[in-house]
Amino acid sequence: MPFALVVLLIGGTPIVLSNLVVGTDYVIAAIAGVTLALMGVALVGGVRGGLFVIGVTAVAATVSVAVAPWPIAGAVWLGACGAAVGLSGLRGWIGWTPQLAIWCAYLVITPPQVGFASMFEGEKIPFSLHACVVTALVVLACGLPMVFVTPHLLRRMPPVPKVPSLPKDAALLMAICLGLLLLVEAAAVLTEYRVPAAHWLLLTTLVVAQPSTGRTLRRGIHRAIGTVAGACIAAAVVLAGTPQEWRMAIAYVLVYGAGILLLGGRPYWMYATLLTPAVVLFAEGDVGGLGVTAARLGFTLLGILLAFGVMVLVSLVERRSPTRRTASA
Repeated sequence: MPFALVVLLIGGTPIVLSNLVVGTDYVIAAIAGVTLALMGVALVGGVRGGLFVIGVTAVAATVSVAVAPWPIAGAVWLGACGAAVGLSGLRGWIGWTPQLAIWCAYLVITPPQVGFASMFEGEKIPFSLHACVVTALVVLACGLPMVFVTPHLLRRMPPVPKVPSLPKDAALLMAICLGLLLLVEAAAVLTEYRVPAAHWLLLTTLVVAQPSTGRTLRRGIHRAIGTVAGACIAAAVVLAGTPQEWRMAIAYVLVYGAGILLLGGRPYWMYATLLTPAVVLFAEGDVGGLGVTAARLGFTLLGILLAFGVMVLVSLVERRSPTRRTASA
């Protein structure tokens, strides 16, 4: 627990400073910078790996904000992010690329300086070069300090297990299926179903449908359990009338708790249970009520079903791959 508190304090400091300097509109970019810097050092490898990941994060976050005014462009971009998540299995990068795709989805759905409610009331989102530049700067300003601090923090933890790579055919299938699924979902959410909580269909797919060698379906079940449990926790917080400031504080703690569980190799249902309510509290702000809560749960369940369809296909290919390699040998 002391280590968790240290990570929370060190990681939270640049986020708080960012909020004071540029405002809370860029809180998602700030959290993305801190969390992905931590993951980059731990999962890719040292300071160099952290710098690589934070650079990719800055570019991806900027593109997400840039395409947000155009729904079709946003859908194509998120489809590309889904394909990239699948292909990342070839390099064993699936520990951090799904998280990056989730933050990109946040930024496309609720870009800086645009309220969540306004996003789904049909208001035109203007393109803002200022928002793009500030987003990139916030990611770098919050992430770079963590890149150099994290190696010292990790000395207090057991070695982070390396994620094995996916077989080539399974990774390619995952890239195609997840990319197309996210493309269709994003197009529907951003054009046809612009109602609060509809976006949760897309976010649930990213949380649940992640490639993981030999354990795709089992981890999918863990994520599904955690996602539903987290959605219930978020519903309780929102429906209880918790003040916005307390919601943000709770969300901060949940995000870092989820990150610590992930790096510590804990079961994925624990990670998803903490990450899901954080997503709701950050992305939706004051948008709540019983109707929105019920819709969120419905879209969550639909996202789980669609994600499981992808994972069943990938799991079948994974099981056949060793046989193919043996036969060819």
